[in-house]
Amino acid sequence: MISSLPYFQVQQSIRGKVTDKTGAPIAGASVQVKGTNEGTVTNSEGAFELKSSQQNVVLEVSFVGKKTQEVTVTDNKFLEIVLEDDATMLSEVVAVAFGNQQRKTITSSISQVDTKTIQNRPVNNLANALQGQAAGLSVTVPSGQPGANPSINIRGVGTLMSGTSPLVIIDGIPGSLNMVNPNDVETISVLKDASASSLYGARAANGVILIVTKQGKIGKASVSYSGYVGFQKPTELFEEASAYGYANAYNTAIMYDAITRAKPDFDASKKVFTQAQLDGWQSGAVPSTDWRGALFDQNGFTHSHTINISGGVSKEDLSIKNNAAFSYLQQNGNVINTQYKRYSFRNNTEIKWKRFTLGSALSLGHTRSKEPTSIVVGGLSSIISAINRQRPVDSIKNANGDWNITATNDTRNPVRQAYEGGLVNTAGYNFTANVNLAYEIVKGLSLKFTNGINYTDNTQDAFKNTLVWYTGPPTSPNSSQKSSSKDVHYLQQLDLSYKTSFGAHNLSAILGGQQEYHTFKYLSGSRLDYINNSSGSLQLGSVDGINNSSIDYDWGIMGLFGRVNYDYDRKYLLELNFREDGSSRLSPGNNWDFFPSASAGWRISEESFMQRLKPTLSELKLRASYGVLGNQNLPGDNSDITQANINQLYYSYQSIFGPPTNSYWGQLYYVFGNQLIIPMAVIQDQNSGFTWERTKVLDVAVEGGLWNNMITFSLGHFNKVTDGMLMTKKVSAVHGGKDYIANIGKMRNYGFEFEAGFNKAIPSGFGFHANGNLTYMTSKILDLGGINLAASGVTKNTVGYPLNAYYIYRSNGLVTKSEFLDPNYTLLNGQKYGDQKIVDLTNDGIINPSDREMLNKSSAPKWLYGLNFDFNYKNFGIGGMLQGAAGAYKYLGASVGYGFNSGYSITQWTIDNSYNPLTDENNYNTRLPRVSVSNTINSNYSSNVFLFNASYLRLKNLRAYYNIPTSALSRIGMSNARLYVSGQNLFTWSKLPKALGIDPEVGSATAGYPQVKIFTFGVDVTF
Repeated sequence: MISSLPYFQVQQSIRGKVTDKTGAPIAGASVQVKGTNEGTVTNSEGAFELKSSQQNVVLEVSFVGKKTQEVTVTDNKFLEIVLEDDATMLSEVVAVAFGNQQRKTITSSISQVDTKTIQNRPVNNLANALQGQAAGLSVTVPSGQPGANPSINIRGVGTLMSGTSPLVIIDGIPGSLNMVNPNDVETISVLKDASASSLYGARAANGVILIVTKQGKIGKASVSYSGYVGFQKPTELFEEASAYGYANAYNTAIMYDAITRAKPDFDASKKVFTQAQLDGWQSGAVPSTDWRGALFDQNGFTHSHTINISGGVSKEDLSIKNNAAFSYLQQNGNVINTQYKRYSFRNNTEIKWKRFTLGSALSLGHTRSKEPTSIVVGGLSSIISAINRQRPVDSIKNANGDWNITATNDTRNPVRQAYEGGLVNTAGYNFTANVNLAYEIVKGLSLKFTNGINYTDNTQDAFKNTLVWYTGPPTSPNSSQKSSSKDVHYLQQLDLSYKTSFGAHNLSAILGGQQEYHTFKYLSGSRLDYINNSSGSLQLGSVDGINNSSIDYDWGIMGLFGRVNYDYDRKYLLELNFREDGSSRLSPGNNWDFFPSASAGWRISEESFMQRLKPTLSELKLRASYGVLGNQNLPGDNSDITQANINQLYYSYQSIFGPPTNSYWGQLYYVFGNQLIIPMAVIQDQNSGFTWERTKVLDVAVEGGLWNNMITFSLGHFNKVTDGMLMTKKVSAVHGGKDYIANIGKMRNYGFEFEAGFNKAIPSGFGFHANGNLTYMTSKILDLGGINLAASGVTKNTVGYPLNAYYIYRSNGLVTKSEFLDPNYTLLNGQKYGDQKIVDLTNDGIINPSDREMLNKSSAPKWLYGLNFDFNYKNFGIGGMLQGAAGAYKYLGASVGYGFNSGYSITQWTIDNSYNPLTDENNYNTRLPRVSVSNTINSNYSSNVFLFNASYLRLKNLRAYYNIPTSALSRIGMSNARLYVSGQNLFTWSKLPKALGIDPEVGSATAGYPQVKIFTFGVDVTF
């Protein structure tokens, strides 16, 4: 009898290790069975194992920056695969406008951010992660408040009144960095010059940031998890003097204010605090009150979790790749009732069938945040400002446990306001989709259609509570305000691309059209005087306090674009670009413009006469570009949701009729037939005389690599001139007209950029990687059309000076006691000895605003620098980042100059560095003038005395990590696992006095919500 056995297809196990030429393991290399969907990736030790049912297996092994290698498997031996360098860093593929290019053939100014570096930092916002990562890229983190959004500029601010933020493109759709989880990102390109940005035309004058999120790869599906937990604490807080130090200085200051030439001696009867009180505080029998510690008393617990599922299959004419990611972030603040949450889902799919390619990039995001508010003080920033006015001699609660009403009665105890004053709850929903279909007509020629949408829905619910105090009236009435906004951006694009090579000639081109439409709707309502604090429904409030408003606007832009790239033998490079745009925000006849650019490059290292230097100078390229960009953004602020501002931003060229208002009466009415009638009038005159703001950019650079690109470098110069700046031109009320927008000014931004990288692996298991960047840039206003712009506080915009240059008085030391007593010496009103002297620059014998002078200094840094480093030995590693800025100045009059005036509190540093005759009457070389209670010399005469150098260097990140060996992971189905500890904002070296609580990075010149140190423990695993 013959029995029949089922046929089993034998699978062979293929094992091996992938290293570079030094023997260092390569983690994350792709190992694919050629012609199939069987594959895997190497683990942290470079090892891999896969099973295949194929016969005569050929493996394709690849890794970014290495030459792809094919390996034939002939038996079951362990494979040792060595990948050779492929001009690392200079041959990698870089995302550019509407496509990709090899770095070695790029002739534009494009910085590629190392996404591995930013993903090694546990940050809650992608914009935060970009700080210090690229030359010319300035990222300013405004505060450590949960959910705070940084401001970004590329090569400085290039315009006076219009929008200054770069265009952000995420998977082909304009969007916001705030909604992108850093773990979702695959590549980031920063487009800085006109040649790189010109295909985006009218929205690219401030540069472009291109984000491409992770895509699926053909091969075995992989599941990865990244997560961390941690806590945070303020880097710096306003360090108020102790109760004894405060009271003693206050007594001195109030006696000082009372002296006159006739009575120059201090009168002890003027003292406010008694000796018994001083003794109690000095001995510690009566404690000082730490107001800031009471407000920033939470541990700031934070945690983040991301799950990523990626894979793909390929069979004959069909391939499908998909990458899906789910993430959750929660950040609690150090102030009670502050929190930020973000939920996100992202899915990228690509389906190829014969000549068709269907791609989609979908994302869903939801954010929730809350912060305290109150009737008396206002929002969180106002609460923190109020905290800095509280006196250490006042207690937060009295002996009975009741909340005290402090001496600064207008704030009524801001600690209680934070705990019980009320809440602002904000929720945001975002959906973006980019669906594109491409068809390869013939080899190298493709037609592609893209349809995208970015939809955002935000709601805010604020309720301010009535608070009852143990004495005095309650704070009332309570109030509720609710608002909602919908922001929708649509994009359609059709483009035709072509790529071919013939001999040593290489040619590629793209020609397309794009249209975008944007709509915004806003609605808000509020009421007052609720019967209790438990319900904020609008219908329950008093009709006497009813208020509501709404805003609607839209705009559109349409453009044609094209690019041609040509190179001969990858040696001589040329790129030509154009974009022609039309915008609805400009008047007919002025709303279309043409924006061309060109760039060229010469790879000197490829010349025959350079070949003998090739082992040392592996790459050397010269490049240059010049082009024109446009700006359609009109003067105004998108966050200012008022009808007048919206009219100016989006409909300036139109005559607008509406109900007239004025600043005193508000809405105007007239009486007709015993009825109030709302009249109609021209509230905005027609203005069709303005057109595009145009920015011309010249860029030259040299790029290179040494010793097979172990060291890479780039040194460049840029000169950016914005002409016809869109500004609001003031019209005198005497003429009876209204202010209008015109192309008036001219401004230049110029500077130098340097980037360098080092990458070295040593066979003994050591490795070191570093990359750094340095930027020098400055601005100068070239023309204002003869307009003398008014000063704004201590800054002014004037021809020949930087943007927002300081405009202040010049101080020349302190008034001496002998000068104070000299009847022939002219004193300012209230001036005493120890006060600052103000120089009479006009020599007219009078100190007035005409004596202020322009300084070639501003709050914008002239130097930016960043350094990333990573040192590893086998499975252990340590890495970090240094970041900083120099050449910036802060005016700190309110922080150190006002003393006790206007209810300000004071630090011990200010006391110790101010003139004090009771300490040393003849020491007129102190950093600051005397401290005062009522004198306004310092606040009325803003001078260079209070201008501080805000340069700094910060250890932005330091981390230590351990890669768990594969042998310990294979038993539980893992291929990679990494454990790490990390710290953010650990140390800061700055010339600003730490006691003032002012972060040198933050734009504010007073102590607000501080930056935070974040300590985290995390894990990254792949199954």
